[in-house]
Amino acid sequence: MDTADLILFNRTPLRLLAGAMALVLTGLLVGAVSCGYCADQLMETAYAGGAANDFPLRLLEGWERLRLQSFWGIFLLFALPAVIMAVVGILSVMQEYRRLERLHSQCLQLRDGIPTEITDAYAECDSVGRAAEGVHCLGRQMHHMTVALAQEKRSLAEFLTDLSHQLKTVLAVIRLNSDLLAEPELLQAHQRTQLAEEIAGQLDHMEILLRTSLKLAKLEAGAVEYRMQEASLAKTCRAAVTELSPLLRQKGITAAVADTDALLYHDGVWLREALQNILKNAIDHAECTQLKLTVTDTPVYASVTVWDNGKGIPREEIPKLFERFGKRSNSSDMQSVGIGLAIAQKIVASHGGEITVFSSPEEGTRFVLTFLR
Repeated sequence: MDTADLILFNRTPLRLLAGAMALVLTGLLVGAVSCGYCADQLMETAYAGGAANDFPLRLLEGWERLRLQSFWGIFLLFALPAVIMAVVGILSVMQEYRRLERLHSQCLQLRDGIPTEITDAYAECDSVGRAAEGVHCLGRQMHHMTVALAQEKRSLAEFLTDLSHQLKTVLAVIRLNSDLLAEPELLQAHQRTQLAEEIAGQLDHMEILLRTSLKLAKLEAGAVEYRMQEASLAKTCRAAVTELSPLLRQKGITAAVADTDALLYHDGVWLREALQNILKNAIDHAECTQLKLTVTDTPVYASVTVWDNGKGIPREEIPKLFERFGKRSNSSDMQSVGIGLAIAQKIVASHGGEITVFSSPEEGTRFVLTFLR
């Protein structure tokens, strides 16, 4: 927008021009009305006590010149300040309008996703500067949101790809077994029973996969409403172990919870879910015979340690433990879908905590859940 457009399409410059014109016209009117009177007074002062007192002043030589000088003096007294103020005011307003136009252009660039530096941000403390500062902060927030949305989009795409791969594998096994069952004359009775059991196992695996995937998606979307209350961590640990007792007995694994305790604001149901996922990971992969849960209480933090006496985890695999579908390749348990530790990490992070893993072949593996108070 050029200077003429800025003047024509904005009221403030027009008001300044109108005010200046009003003062100019006032100067003309006042000068025209009072210039004769001023000339009379000047002539009376000049000829005070002289012979001109009995003679009409307007017929004296010089009266017309004084009248003209009075007119221009009165006119300039009104017009000159008005013109100066109008010019200075319009220039100032035009400068602010140019800053606003620049800010408008930068806002449009931000809207279109073009990286833009807000030039007037933090430059001045006037209204335009404060507006530019607000736009600058908004632009940074929009950038962070755009980056976060892009990351979420990539994460969702990866999640769907991994889930699709897992489902395709299960469906391929089910379809193959179904095709074999469709030809009963080629199979013996025990073979048909075995194929039916495999199909049932695959369907159970698919059900677990879908249920845990939906749970992870809900956690990642922030759609979980936690019911936080101060409760015993040891009690939550015991509840997690108790629910897994049938699986522990089946695997021949003993589990114990130490007597130490701590009170922490947490959702007992969801934190129990996180502990169970860590315990299931040890049951499925650690080849252990013992599990132990201990609670640590300090003024700064509270923690839960899940220890197993298994074979340990190779150091290069520890950073990948919490990846989705990061199931260990040596696992033969079809109930393991590789999402449990990712769910546990999300739950613990939602409680303001973090999970640290320590592992060695001689000492087994320790998962330490630390919660700052």
